Amino acid sequence: MGFLKPLAALTLAMGLSACVMPGSQVAYMLGPQGEFTRHNLSPQNFVVCMHHGCSTEVDTGLSTAEWQEVRDIFARDPEVGEADTPFGERVQIAFALARIEQLVAEHVSTGGDVGGSFSGMGRNNQLDCVDEMVNTATYLVLMSDDGLLRFHRPGKRVTEALSPRGFWPHTVSTVYAIEEDRYYVMDTWIKNNGEIPYVLALDEWAVGVNHRDLVTGEELTRMIF
Repeated sequence: MGFLKPLAALTLAMGLSACVMPGSQVAYMLGPQGEFTRHNLSPQNFVVCMHHGCSTEVDTGLSTAEWQEVRDIFARDPEVGEADTPFGERVQIAFALARIEQLVAEHVSTGGDVGGSFSGMGRNNQLDCVDEMVNTATYLVLMSDDGLLRFHRPGKRVTEALSPRGFWPHTVSTVYAIEEDRYYVMDTWIKNNGEIPYVLALDEWAVGVNHRDLVTGEELTRMIF
């Protein structure tokens, strides 16, 4: 029976490390309602988090040409949905987040980041949900400050100690849909680096409604850690 204690300790450690909860490392970035407070940013000068729990912050930036690629996403019709609508803009935001991740990866070597936490254990520069939450919030502020968002503004951080979908614990960034008076989760952590993130209304996310792929409509039913 002596093996049970180490096994229990390993199980506990895995549970606790599934996604490090936001702590003092990121508290200074967030306002009282969980809103991201960093606004002295530019596409050419910002910080990204990595190494779990935002334990490492790396100064980086995109070139003018690279940021133009992000602007171009908002200048053309969305891949799904109609242009000049809140839904269409959420699709554009999701595609822009994916492209920014791809571009940033070329500067800070995060291209090998895989969705979830355990699936990427041992990889260099793997990101957990806290890293992803902060980075997504940064990119949303960059979009907003550049005037790319019409129907949304950067939202708040939302954290669950125990998610009904099996993520434990989990934290995400959101956008606020102004006309709808509704928050939408932008979850980049579930996907590999540079893939289109899942977008889901916060009230549905909170009660365990499954994510659906924006493009294919495929439903995520499996648990991801």
